[in-house]
Amino acid sequence: MNSVFQSLEGLITPDNWTFCHYKLNEKRSCISIGADIQSDEFIYFVSVLDNEDRDIFQKEFTDLNVACQYINQNYNDWSFINQLKNDEGGCSTCSAH
Repeated sequence: MNSVFQSLEGLITPDNWTFCHYKLNEKRSCISIGADIQSDEFIYFVSVLDNEDRDIFQKEFTDLNVACQYINQNYNDWSFINQLKNDEGGCSTCSAH
C-alpha cells in the first residue's frame, strides 16, 4: 500500500467523511453537512453525539479539510469506525439486501 494512504488510514478525510466516524463507549464523533441560507454556502459540522444521536457538542466549519483536521486532532484516540467495513450492523446487515 502507498505510504500516503497508509498515513491516512484510520483518519477521517474528504474522501471518507460520509461513512467514517470515531466512537468511544456510547459517544460518536462525526462530520455532517448543512448550509448557511444567508450566504448559500455549505457548512460542515463536527459533532459529538450520544447513543440516541443527540448533540453533546457541535462546531461549524466552512471548509471540509479544516473540519477533517479538527476531528482528527480531537478524536483520533477514539476507535475509528469505517461503516463500509463495520461488523456492528448497518446497511450490509439489513434484511432488505
